[in-house]
Amino acid sequence: MSPHQELTLTLAAPDNNPILLTPTFLKGSGIIPPDWSLARQPRLTPQLAQIPFTNGVSLTLSQPDRRIMRQSLG
Repeated sequence: MSPHQELTLTLAAPDNNPILLTPTFLKGSGIIPPDWSLARQPRLTPQLAQIPFTNGVSLTLSQPDRRIMRQSLG
């Protein structure tokens, strides 16, 4: 059995608003490629944004000054 591995990138930026981190915004601004598909409905609240994609990448904004991109490896 291989151990679970994960790659995480964290970006710190002032004045983030989690509810603005929508798939439409991400694709339209070129942050993610237009062919990425959602694994399930995004969770968007004023305190949290979680956007999982079918390719294993998940974008999370859970702190006002950080954006986290996570991808399972293996």
